Amino acid sequence: ARRRRVRRDGLAAADACEDGDGLGARRAARRGGGGGAGEGGLDRGEPARGASHRGGPAPVGAAAPEAVVLQHVDLGVRARRAERRGEAGVRASDPGRGARGELASYTAYIASLRGDWREAVRALRAYDGPSPFVTNAALKSLRKAEQTRAALEVLLRSGKPVDATSFTTVMAMVNGTTAVSLLRRMDQSGVEVDARALAAAVSACAADRPDLAVKLLESAPAKLRSDHAYSAAIAVAAPADAARLFEEAASQSDYCVTAVVSAHAKAGLWRRALAYVSEDASSEPVMRAAIAACERGATPEAAAHAARLLKRLRQRGKPLELSTCNAVVSALAAGGRASAALTVFNELRSSSSLCAAPPDAVSYAAAVSACAVEARWRDALRLLAAMRRARLALTPTAVGAALVACQRAGAAKQAASVLRAARRRGVPLDVPCYDAAILAQGQAGWKTAIALFREARRASKLEPSTRTYLALLECLRGQPRRSDVVYHTARLRGKLSHAHPEGANVVDLHDYSRAAAACALRAALREADPDADLCFVVGRGTRSKAAPVIADFVLSALRNDHGLRLRPHPTNPGRLLLDAADLRAWRDRHKTTLPPAAWRLAKRAPLLAHPALLLSAPDDDSASSDADDDDLLLLDALASSPPPREEPTPDDSAPSASSSSSSSSSSDEL
Repeated sequence: ARRRRVRRDGLAAADACEDGDGLGARRAARRGGGGGAGEGGLDRGEPARGASHRGGPAPVGAAAPEAVVLQHVDLGVRARRAERRGEAGVRASDPGRGARGELASYTAYIASLRGDWREAVRALRAYDGPSPFVTNAALKSLRKAEQTRAALEVLLRSGKPVDATSFTTVMAMVNGTTAVSLLRRMDQSGVEVDARALAAAVSACAADRPDLAVKLLESAPAKLRSDHAYSAAIAVAAPADAARLFEEAASQSDYCVTAVVSAHAKAGLWRRALAYVSEDASSEPVMRAAIAACERGATPEAAAHAARLLKRLRQRGKPLELSTCNAVVSALAAGGRASAALTVFNELRSSSSLCAAPPDAVSYAAAVSACAVEARWRDALRLLAAMRRARLALTPTAVGAALVACQRAGAAKQAASVLRAARRRGVPLDVPCYDAAILAQGQAGWKTAIALFREARRASKLEPSTRTYLALLECLRGQPRRSDVVYHTARLRGKLSHAHPEGANVVDLHDYSRAAAACALRAALREADPDADLCFVVGRGTRSKAAPVIADFVLSALRNDHGLRLRPHPTNPGRLLLDAADLRAWRDRHKTTLPPAAWRLAKRAPLLAHPALLLSAPDDDSASSDADDDDLLLLDALASSPPPREEPTPDDSAPSASSSSSSSSSSDEL
């Protein structure tokens, strides 16, 4: 019975090839795999048994279709026997040419390779028929293997027959600029551009060139603009362009509605996003996008809207999707309604009426974030333990939210323990996790903060961010020498800068914390031009929730710590001025050198040193002896690698042996 079924499918495929019906050939090949015991393995994503493992159909020459099918069956039997013996499988020679089942044989063989893209390219090279279906099968194999360059070579230089599907497959693998070039190449080569090709090009542009995606869609004929193309362009367009494109869309399907809601949510216009949603008629994906827009709002009002949307969905009497429930928990947590978020999460865990699926890692991470809103660090740690009991892998998002909960509650020891325990369990920690753990240490745990900073750089191979340096400066408040070392290191690495486009005597303190502003004040007093007034840009306080913070701090810090008085700027209320005479007097009273630890760091990493650091060097190296073990620990944490070798100068291209030995010894010490 199996042989009769295989023979019937093979004859159908051969007849379809002879009649030029490529679609019928592919359907017949999928039913029988050109052989393969007639079990339809290709429809389930499994290799056809008749196509063997990594081997093509047996050479058939000009044999009859029945002989082709029987040879395929014999090849599948031999492959199964080879598997039982533990051999690598049977590799057949190149398929023969001229058989009526050639197209189905090649297509089924390439589809059965399961990611072996090199063998797929070899099979395509052996095929010399006029049909593009074999080329499409090879390109699909290259797409699964993410071989973009090889796919472009096959499409543009192999000389094999191609069609619109071939170009569409490759467009899904490239960036926006290349996709537009391929679209132009289609038109030049005589291949008709269809709606699928345009949608693929617009989607590729949406990933890296949003402006190009909108222009490409607007320049295309109206008959080629599908819902897929519209939704891809709307999702990345500006709110005004997204609204205009949504009105131009013919069908305004759920894809377009979801895209226009997402476009407004990204711009922070969550109220406008909700205007496109009908609470009674919109589908669940559209409602989920609206809930995600409420999460972007991050206000109690937005959280109330998310709760109302959840109530409307539950009134429909159908279990919700898990992603919808996760969006609700996240929106409630972002809006400050932590108790309501945890209530929804507990109902998700205990009842199947809300959702048929159990909570996943995203659900637990959203619940831990809700605990972080109210600094409920014990509940956050319990949820992490529940994740492990549920056999769910800990995620960086969940661990980071638990660390934020510990930081807001002042649980410094617990934060460090959670971070190290997560690292031992193989959780891929990211920079925000270390930021929260460092900030949780506070001034009392500054040594632990430095150790965590070093662990992030060396053990986890992470590059500290601006927030990392700001968190470390918060832990070092009240220690000006160590704070200056950290601040100057952050400046050398481009993470912090108080420079202003107007010149060196204008200090920009926007987005600075008090600890960072104190370091910037000391640096500006040392580096500014004493012949001109020193200007501090503190802003008007529009970003502060209450009274302006930085302006008052700058006034008090300079008056109490340095004995300097500032005056307001005559025309700009967001600036403060220090007279040049007061700056010169301060310079005369104070030694204008960096702290010893900061100078040693600049000396040992000469290619990273700023000219201002070199100009403020001490006269001798006696200050280096004042460093204690804590300073060495700080230098060790800040230094990521030994200092690079200096390039030979034109005057002295061959350095002496003594200088090279001294540089190597300093590298070892660092």
